[in-house]
Amino acid sequence: MEDNVPYTAEYSVDRRKDPKLKRMKAAIILGYVTFSVVFFAILYRIAFIPVFALTPFLLLIAHMLLWRYTNPEYIYSFRAGTLTFSVKYDRRQPRVLAEFDVRRSTIGRASESDCGTNGGKLLDLRSSPTSPDGFYIKCDGVCVLFDATRNLIRMMSHFNPDISAKDMPRF
Repeated sequence: MEDNVPYTAEYSVDRRKDPKLKRMKAAIILGYVTFSVVFFAILYRIAFIPVFALTPFLLLIAHMLLWRYTNPEYIYSFRAGTLTFSVKYDRRQPRVLAEFDVRRSTIGRASESDCGTNGGKLLDLRSSPTSPDGFYIKCDGVCVLFDATRNLIRMMSHFNPDISAKDMPRF
C-alpha cells in the first residue's frame, strides 16, 4: 500500500463487553465443564481411568480454539473512496467482512430503522450496541453499523455529497 495516497485512514475498534459477549463466554465455560463431566463419566464407565490425565490437555486445546472468538477487533479501512470492514481475532490475520464504494452507498447516523434491509445482510461492527457515534453504510442489500470518527466522515463526504455536516460524530 502506498502511504502518500490522499483520503486514506485505518481505524481499529475493540468490542466492549456487552451482554452478547458475556453470554458467549459463559457458554464456552459451561461447555468446558460439560465436556469434562461427560469425558470423565465415559472413561469411568469403560474403566479407562488413567486417560483422565488427558483432560487438561484437551481443555487447553479447546480453550485455544474457542476463546479467541470472545475478543473481536474490528478494523475500518478507508482508501480513496472504498471503505473496507475487517475482523481480527487474537493475533491472527484480519478477515474482510464487507467492502463498500462510498460513492454508491447510503450513509448516515445509525438507528434501528435505518438497516431494515428486507432480508439482506446486517453486520453490527460497533464497539457497543449503544455507541453514540454509530453510523450505517448500506449498499446492495448489505448494511453495516460502525463507529465513525469526524475525520472518517469528512473523508467520505468528499466522495458522497449526501453526507451532511449535521451527521458529524463527537470526535
